[in-house]
Amino acid sequence: MRWVILDNINPYQAPPETIDGRPPFDTHSIKYASRWLRLGGAMIDSLIVLPLFVVLSIWYLADLNPETQVPWSVEQQFASILLGLVVFLALNGFLIYYRGQTLGKLICRTVVVNKSDLCQVSGNRYVFLRYLPIALAGGIPVIGGLIGLADTLAIFRPEKNCLHDDVAGTRVIMRSDMMRLRN
Repeated sequence: MRWVILDNINPYQAPPETIDGRPPFDTHSIKYASRWLRLGGAMIDSLIVLPLFVVLSIWYLADLNPETQVPWSVEQQFASILLGLVVFLALNGFLIYYRGQTLGKLICRTVVVNKSDLCQVSGNRYVFLRYLPIALAGGIPVIGGLIGLADTLAIFRPEKNCLHDDVAGTRVIMRSDMMRLRN
């Protein structure tokens, strides 16, 4: 009996085609969202959330009498961050938990996925790892503004990821690519 050694051939490897005859989706062909689309989505989110947040902040937290105005206490600053989270989730919570998108991402046709497997990110990962750490860090006096700036400027790295993407292990891709991955 003659034995043949086959180099680099795995007899247990899956076949190159799927059951329905279509070739498997090449994950290297995924189109990551451009910096401009991500900026557009963030600006749309800001234009939607900011006016409501400002009105609620003034109504609940600000003293409108100029003679008695004092700088915000730490408690008021923390309440402001929580209020921002509540407003953000009230407007985007459903989309975040069921589609991995905010209103801005929906309009720009982008979606947030896990970096490891390119599946839609869970709502909890989106809120508690992607959004909340940077929002809380932004509330730290002096340093918070620098952290927010570093988060934004990180998008100019070759991977086009912001710091909040690195913290949460996420990527922003085109929604059409995620739909192709599912099918």
